[in-house]
Amino acid sequence: MSTGEPMAFERAFQLAGEVHARLAPVCARLKAAGSLRRRRPLVRDLEFVCEPNTVTDLLGESAYDVESIRQVCQRMGDIEKSGNKYIKVVNLLGVDGLCLDLWLVTPPAQWGSILAIRTGPAELGKLAVSRMADFDLYHRDGRVVDSAGRLYPTPEEEDFFRAARLPYLKPHERDSREAMTPLRLQKPGKCCGGHACE
Repeated sequence: MSTGEPMAFERAFQLAGEVHARLAPVCARLKAAGSLRRRRPLVRDLEFVCEPNTVTDLLGESAYDVESIRQVCQRMGDIEKSGNKYIKVVNLLGVDGLCLDLWLVTPPAQWGSILAIRTGPAELGKLAVSRMADFDLYHRDGRVVDSAGRLYPTPEEEDFFRAARLPYLKPHERDSREAMTPLRLQKPGKCCGGHACE
């Protein structure tokens, strides 16, 4: 959690643009998440989801280049946490108390699952995950699987919501109580396509 004050969306958007410009060259995919992506009027932290670039070593083995991402993060602030799935930067871009939460998508995690969960709000993510269980699907290690451990592919956010038999909502609609109400009323078995309901 940030120790700084929430900032107006316009200021957060400006700072996020700077973060994106610096990280994009070392990422295969990069997208803002959290309250910024949902266009909330006040934003406390900046959140991004990133798929690292792949590199090939002298033996021809491929690996995800997380180190290049860390180096960029070090130039943007103070790294507080530095794992292969999550990097936290504090005092981002010289703004006291501003945090960057950077979620890295590497196998077995899938882009659509991580982006949907990290965009939020938390209530919608919990609703989706709880509904998946009604269809013998489970969100584990950043991906959706059935009880036998077989992958239900979620390369995009739409696939994640389809797994829960929920219609896809654009990020700026996901905080709306009215927008979420039909999801709560949707009955199991009312599939919105793509994967057999039965």
